[in-house]
Amino acid sequence: MAASPITYVSKDDPPFLIIHGENDFSVPASQGELLAAALKAAGVETTLEITPQGHSAGGPRFLPIVKAFFDKYLRKSQ
Repeated sequence: MAASPITYVSKDDPPFLIIHGENDFSVPASQGELLAAALKAAGVETTLEITPQGHSAGGPRFLPIVKAFFDKYLRKSQ
């Protein structure tokens, strides 16, 4: 359990963007869902995006998601 990021979730964590592949055989998508749930339970603003891809989820489809997250959380601190 010490290796699980859930162990370290704190109300003081920054906002999280989790992009997780539904067909990830290295780390099941359920782990991303559990992390998102733990973060939300701690009061941390969390965005979870489950994709149909595997472990290397990425590509142009995610640029608007990442940009929106950065705009929301990084721009407001300026």
